Amino acid sequence: MDPQANISVVVDTDTAYGREVLRGVSAYAHEIGRWLMRVRSIRTVWDGFPEASEAGLLVQSLDLGFSQRLKDSGKPTVNIGDRVWGHPLPSVISDHRQIGATAAQYLLTRGFTQLGFVGNQGHWYAEQRRDGFVGAARAAGCIVSECWVLQEPASRVTQPWLRDLTFPAGVLAAHDGLARSLAYDCRILGIDIPSQVAIIGVDNDVVQCESAPVTLSSVAIAAQRIGYEAAALLDRLLAGDPPPGEPILVPPSTVVPRHSTDTLAVDDPYVTAALHYIQANLAQRLNVDQLAQHLGVSRRYLQQSFRRVLGRPPVAEIRLARVQRAKELLASTDMPIKRVAAACGFTDGPSFSRFFQRETSLCPSAYRQQFRPSKSEP
Repeated sequence: MDPQANISVVVDTDTAYGREVLRGVSAYAHEIGRWLMRVRSIRTVWDGFPEASEAGLLVQSLDLGFSQRLKDSGKPTVNIGDRVWGHPLPSVISDHRQIGATAAQYLLTRGFTQLGFVGNQGHWYAEQRRDGFVGAARAAGCIVSECWVLQEPASRVTQPWLRDLTFPAGVLAAHDGLARSLAYDCRILGIDIPSQVAIIGVDNDVVQCESAPVTLSSVAIAAQRIGYEAAALLDRLLAGDPPPGEPILVPPSTVVPRHSTDTLAVDDPYVTAALHYIQANLAQRLNVDQLAQHLGVSRRYLQQSFRRVLGRPPVAEIRLARVQRAKELLASTDMPIKRVAAACGFTDGPSFSRFFQRETSLCPSAYRQQFRPSKSEP
């Protein structure tokens, strides 16, 4: 391979996803020090692309025809686009089913049993996010109401759907732009966010999330990790390695909470108080007896109330809350594992690691590593 290879990175630079992917690619390029990177917008790619001088390509392809053209060029290329499925190129993309499942699990911990999903019709990633969301909801005994938007503006479809929802409802929008549109629809219809409808988007696009009528919670995609892994794969292809047989899937980071989900969808005062107490005392060695004593009710009454309202016992709620807190800290901070363990109510790292691996199938360090854009980070 040329020690100074020309590498083109073609992404949608107008989106948070494209810019964060570019940061991950740049991190890898700076590490190896032998790429001359050129950044292009996918919106301005011309018919003569790619050029003869380009040794390899990282492309957020929007359609299969364009991907096939790149494959026919014979240049090593990695796709990082996921609007459609079946690219003839090796791909590194988000685990969209896990994105949906992450949103559902978050809403379940807020007490929601009525759930909804809004997606863009014909977009593969939206269908996958729906599948993950519905799968996690069904596993918890919940049914999801779906709304599919064919084209913008979405309001003529989403407003009647919102009127028919049973409140309180937790809703996942397939991306932050759609979540923002839903927030405007709720404002027009007089539906309160978050007490009647709690909204989660995807991408954690800060501009979209913070310019909505109510600041929006969002599932943060590990876009830097996608860029880093895609660059590493391209480097292997340039060295002559065979492409992987399946796309490489990168799980999401975590839900970034904002005002749009700052509520508990519970009408039982004891369960509401218990949920607040759990969230405020996760660093303590919580158990059901302690929880019942704090509330001044019997253990049996508390068990029955949780099962009636949430469909799960209080011990399961404590476990869910600890897993969620651990994921947030591992994905978004450099806090040592021992401190993460303490923040989640564990006296030592090994017992926390066993708990976390049992709940997620990953040890804490492996989970954290999924979101690191650089080999140099622990």
